[in-house]
Amino acid sequence: AYAGDRRLEGFGGNEYRRICRNLREARKQWLTDNCSRVGGIVKSRFLETRETGDLTEGEAELKHQFDLQRGHKSIRELATGKSGSVVAAMKPVWLMTPSSISNALPLDPSLFDVVIFDEASQIRLEDAIPSLFRGQQVVVVGDEKQLPPTGFFHSGTGSDSRIRAREGKEEVEIDLGADSLLSHAARS
Repeated sequence: AYAGDRRLEGFGGNEYRRICRNLREARKQWLTDNCSRVGGIVKSRFLETRETGDLTEGEAELKHQFDLQRGHKSIRELATGKSGSVVAAMKPVWLMTPSSISNALPLDPSLFDVVIFDEASQIRLEDAIPSLFRGQQVVVVGDEKQLPPTGFFHSGTGSDSRIRAREGKEEVEIDLGADSLLSHAARS
């Protein structure tokens, strides 16, 4: 193919390395620019919300908590009420495991716009359900070829793991024995 295509005649190792170097530099610049852009958007939204006066009480509560040496409120308590509005405005993106979400954040369906499960083939359905209820939309991403989550530390009940549920007028059978969130999501 190389010898038969005239467009490739001047293309050699040096040209290939130059193009790769340019692509690496362009990608690095794109990431830097994108980070600055997103940070600027978050900052401007925070400042706009702050100017409306909606965050004043929450900011005061957070400042008070930061000044304490001991006896702090839990993350769950800080993520609710007035201080929760400030926290959400300052940090709109959170990276957490399903179990830490259950432990740290209140069960509020308006807490997040989107909940994203990455590596969903490694997440058991029962671990994911509480996180599902904390967002208005859910994105499930994973690789079906990866090993499913282990049930080594979970004890079985020995009962049938299938249940029937209604979705509108349609009755659906759900196999609770399926190993991962990904396998359940792929069927929906």
